[in-house]
Amino acid sequence: IKNILTVLSGDLAAKVIGLATTFVLAKKLPVENFGVYNYIITLMGLLTIIISPFANTYLRDHRYYQFEKYNFSYIWICLILSPLFYFVVYFYVYPVQWYVFIVFAMNFVLLTCGHSYFNVYEMYRKYTSLNVLQSAGIFLALLVLLFGFNTQKLDSLIAIAFFVSLIVMACYLLASIRLSKITFNINFLFFKRMYGDSIYLVLYLSILPVMSFMGMYFVEKYINDYELGMY
Repeated sequence: IKNILTVLSGDLAAKVIGLATTFVLAKKLPVENFGVYNYIITLMGLLTIIISPFANTYLRDHRYYQFEKYNFSYIWICLILSPLFYFVVYFYVYPVQWYVFIVFAMNFVLLTCGHSYFNVYEMYRKYTSLNVLQSAGIFLALLVLLFGFNTQKLDSLIAIAFFVSLIVMACYLLASIRLSKITFNINFLFFKRMYGDSIYLVLYLSILPVMSFMGMYFVEKYINDYELGMY
């Protein structure tokens, strides 16, 4: 019960910060920019297609096989699939700037890997702290950019805010992760066997993001920026 309450309280705190972030953006950005900002964030969130299924499958198998160390090498799958994901998004959905994609992808991968590591070793307080730090980093960076520098350029807002959040999370993970407990050992035969045995789980975890991706395509195609902001 204590662990559940810890996770729930951290999740609630992160959502409150996220709500405050939405309020600040709605207050400072025009309707069109507000809509496009959230559209880009939602679209980039579909990176879950190329990282979460593999991280969650590894999480399950790590406990099943009781590995001595946490192997982060599944990240190579994300690195291979990222250019394809960006190509599809840029040419068929929305022309997201390359530096926005890179910063957001690094932020998302770091958060997902951190969650998986803390989950494996049942470090639930640090698991929730990572959520809060990510949201707080974005929120504080946006406050400075919007109220201090009066920045309205969306690409800059997203890239700088998520870069600040990335640095905060990286520092926290470096201080929290025990180097003796991790490794980066790429074993293609092992991953082939592990993900081959879990192919249905990987596909299941990818279904909803793929459906969302299709929905985002039609939103961009038939709704203008103002309608998107109101939506």
